[in-house]
Amino acid sequence: MNTIKRVYNLLILDESGSMSSIENATISAFNELIQTIQLEAKRFVPEQFIQFVTFNGSGIVEAIPLQKVNECPTLSHENYRPQASTPLYDAIGFAVSKLALAIQNQQDYSVLVTILTDGEENASKNYTSSDIQRLVRDLEEKGWVFTYLGANQQVDRVAGRMGIRNFNSFKSDECNLVYTLHEYANSRSNFMEKIRTENKVDKDGFFKKPNQ
Repeated sequence: MNTIKRVYNLLILDESGSMSSIENATISAFNELIQTIQLEAKRFVPEQFIQFVTFNGSGIVEAIPLQKVNECPTLSHENYRPQASTPLYDAIGFAVSKLALAIQNQQDYSVLVTILTDGEENASKNYTSSDIQRLVRDLEEKGWVFTYLGANQQVDRVAGRMGIRNFNSFKSDECNLVYTLHEYANSRSNFMEKIRTENKVDKDGFFKKPNQ
């Protein structure tokens, strides 16, 4: 791989009704994650971009369109309102395909995709697990790294169905969500350090824990 000059961060966040029980914690934790990415831009790879997508049965929304991370707004109760069902595959397919198209002529980059949900797929119409598995496989060859964070499910099985090798489970409460995203932020920093010092993308060991 050539020298990695920029990193794209794609965050895909469940906004279905069941997330309402951890709404405040989700907003706070994801804003802290955005701050972590902003700090990584100062410490490791200066060219960092972010795209933030939320999803539920009412639609898939770009809460933060693709832009430089130092210019992005925060998540709030105005742009995050949990409701309806969980079209997980459609959300991943839409967000990943849109970003892939936007950066198709770029070189020397890596993409970190973070998916967080407290429930399994139950409402997709356009994508299947096999479709997502093909997307993941094809994009990993181009330097994309996928991480799946899930609650109330067998995360290893659900992630494996989509071909995602990095995953973790968390209990659907404020403390566990904050702790999981804190661990994830540490893994990101280690990843960025390898990019800076070794120009290495470790897809397999990026972030993987057994079900809790």
